[in-house]
Amino acid sequence: MVYICHGFFIAVTKRRIEKKGSDEHTKTVNPVEEKMQRKLNYTFEKLRGKKPEVIQILLPFLFVTLLFTSLYGQDVTKVKQVVDGDTLRLTNGEKVRLIGVDTPETKHPQKPVEQFGKEAYLFTKRMVEGKEVRLEFDWQRRDKYGRLLAYVYLTDGAFLNAEIIKQGYGFAYTKYPFKYLDEFGGYEKEARENRRGLWKDSEPRRKPSTF
Repeated sequence: MVYICHGFFIAVTKRRIEKKGSDEHTKTVNPVEEKMQRKLNYTFEKLRGKKPEVIQILLPFLFVTLLFTSLYGQDVTKVKQVVDGDTLRLTNGEKVRLIGVDTPETKHPQKPVEQFGKEAYLFTKRMVEGKEVRLEFDWQRRDKYGRLLAYVYLTDGAFLNAEIIKQGYGFAYTKYPFKYLDEFGGYEKEARENRRGLWKDSEPRRKPSTF
């Protein structure tokens, strides 16, 4: 059983490495995941010489830890700059476009600054600029401009994409399917009904634009 679990762990790890390696632009490294992997490898080596009853007690813990590593070990990185309300720049130079949220434009080369754009920009800036974040990806990793498409979580668990919509600083972008489509639509409805942010005084002058 130990060999089976260890084999599964190695296979999952290899698959994650291959997935990252196939995206030549991705340079973020997850130190939490790497540390967890080293600890698990060490534990598996120690277990090989233990009695069956000891292994039986420890295997549930190892299996849960393995699942955490394989399912939730996303990229951990740091935000260097907030470009606008829905776009970030990481310390490694990568640009990140937030999945499922669209804020009023502030930096579009062919559009003026839109109503509530500055407020949305400042909200996102306060939330994440200069801070460590965890990136989670969906079915599409990059957009046509080469930007990473991600859900962004702070170290305290705050979900940036969702908070922007909940507080009324952006729209739920529902043109394409994504994991939290229904939830984000609900957050926008709640923000609109409670007149938060860009919904405070009247209906916004425009609807969400394309990515």
